[in-house]
Amino acid sequence: MKLSRSISALTVGVMATSTAIAMSGSAALAQDVTISDDTPTTETSVEEYCHENVCVQIERSQTEEYIPYTPEEGEEFSEYPSIYPSYPVVEPVAQSEPEDYFFCADDGYGVPTTYISTEGKNLPLVRWVSHYFAGSGYDPETRCDRVSERFNRFYEAGILNYITTGYVNRLPVVCVSSEIGGPCTDVLFTLKPGADATQTIQQLFDVRVGQAGPLQESGSRTYINLNQHVRELANR
Repeated sequence: MKLSRSISALTVGVMATSTAIAMSGSAALAQDVTISDDTPTTETSVEEYCHENVCVQIERSQTEEYIPYTPEEGEEFSEYPSIYPSYPVVEPVAQSEPEDYFFCADDGYGVPTTYISTEGKNLPLVRWVSHYFAGSGYDPETRCDRVSERFNRFYEAGILNYITTGYVNRLPVVCVSSEIGGPCTDVLFTLKPGADATQTIQQLFDVRVGQAGPLQESGSRTYINLNQHVRELANR
């Protein structure tokens, strides 16, 4: 009976020793593995417990809490490229004030003229001949400046489509209209009393009546298609 107990104790001792050796080998292999600085490390300890002639070794492991690495003062710390693309800072471009579409200038022969600036060209639109405005209270230069300013204002308002004639306070006027056959939307300039407004705009704008031309008649009134007239001026 004692012999059986001794053999059993010996067997347990051998098994415990084998287990301890195997566990120690595993711990040794684990220690050979290189662990990066940015991952938690594991510490392994072996504790031995003995009772009478039997000893058992128990391996315990403990994982340290991960603490981010902070470089010391003066130590270089590698930087990693950002995953987001970098874009250049674009400064806002200062916008210049828009130039006048219509302006007044001398035509080279001493006649004040309203010009239209389009597609890099300055086209003469109205030549302010003095005898059309005799007695109206304005000389040709003043009339040219004021009407050129009105051309710009009506153009920006989107109502400068057709030039036509009418009467305001019983005086003949040259005015703008949004559509052919439509009424005067606003006045460009006033003619002297008794003047033939239709004949005046034909001579001032240098246009003639024709089906394919910019000068059209509707009822008793004449209309100048300004867009078509400007295209013809550009092609002359």
